[in-house]
This record gives sequence, structure tokens and C-alpha cells, in this order.
Amino acid sequence: MKGQCAHRKIIIAFLSILLLMLVPPENYIIFIGYISVVGIFSIYLLPLSVIIKRTLSLFPFVILLIIFLPFKKGSIPMFKWYNVIIYYEGSMLFLSILLKAWISIMILTLLYFSSPFPEIIKGFKFLGIPNIFILLTSIMYRYIYLFVDLAKKMETARKLKYFGKNRNLYIKMYASSIGLLFIKAYEKGDQIYNAMILRGFDGEENN
Repeated sequence: MKGQCAHRKIIIAFLSILLLMLVPPENYIIFIGYISVVGIFSIYLLPLSVIIKRTLSLFPFVILLIIFLPFKKGSIPMFKWYNVIIYYEGSMLFLSILLKAWISIMILTLLYFSSPFPEIIKGFKFLGIPNIFILLTSIMYRYIYLFVDLAKKMETARKLKYFGKNRNLYIKMYASSIGLLFIKAYEKGDQIYNAMILRGFDGEENN
């Protein structure tokens, strides 16, 4: 029954995100309505500090993907400084995607905290989601904490070794840490795959 309850939450969450994606960038009233409803539910179920931490933690990745939109998309200049032009249409699209990403993260945060992860997996199975997607989601959830812990250890090591204020060196050390983290993730994925093959994995999850 819990899996069946979780599947309703999954349907509501993903339908809400789908409808949100269909909202045109200029319809700010709908955005305000979404933020109000999701915000009320979030504050009711979770501490405000948790909401802020969870929703803002992914913002740098979203901004990195859309940072150039205000400079490249549009025909109506909104701001000009030498050869740098910020366009109105690109800026509105930038804000729209940022708002949609923030609201979507809030919705998924609500889903995550309102149902234990095993129940969400059962909900996926109840909805007939392909086994490969469920398996990948389970493995990702299982090992994400391992990589978060590794990233924290690398950050601690960086702080112990770095004492200067050379910005170039600081950026270089961060880039090296990110590269090393990607290599560790690749190696761990290869180890998991080989271990599953040795144990006779045939593409199906056996409980």
C-alpha cells in the first residue's frame, strides 16, 4: 500500500513539473502561484533552512547552463556596455528557466522528504517504469553519499594544503579536485559493473 501511495505523489510531482515547463516566460502570475503553493507545502513539511539548502545547492549548475542566454538571444537591447549587449528576450528566458528550475527542485525535494526512498522505488515499479531506470536510480542514490563524503575530504585536504591568496592557484586546485572526482566516479562505476557481471547480473533487479 505504501508503494501505491508513493506512486500518487510521483504522478502529482511530475505532472506539476510538466505543466510548469509549459508556462510561457512572460506569465509571472502563474510562477507566483506555483511558488506560493509549493512554498506553503514546503514550509509546512520542512524547516526553512533545509528548503533553502536543498533548492539553492543545484543553482550553480543551472546558471552555468543558461548564463549566456541574456547575451545571445533576442533583438531588443536592455543594457549595453561597450560591445557587451544584454537582450530583453534572453533575460526573460533566463529568469523563466531559473524560476522553473527552482520550483522543480522544490517539488522534487517535497517528494523526497515526504516518502522514504525505498517507497519511491516501489512507486516507480508500480507505475511500470523500466527496470534499468529503477536500477540506475537505486545505484545512484546508494553511492551519491560516498562521493559527497569524498568531496568533503578533498575540500578538507585542499584547505589544509592551501594557505595563500593566489586566485589562479585556487581555481587550478578546484579544477583538479573536480577532475579527480570524475575519475573516481568512473572507476567506481567500472568496479560496480564488473562486480555485478561476476555475480551473474542479467539486467533484472533481484530482491
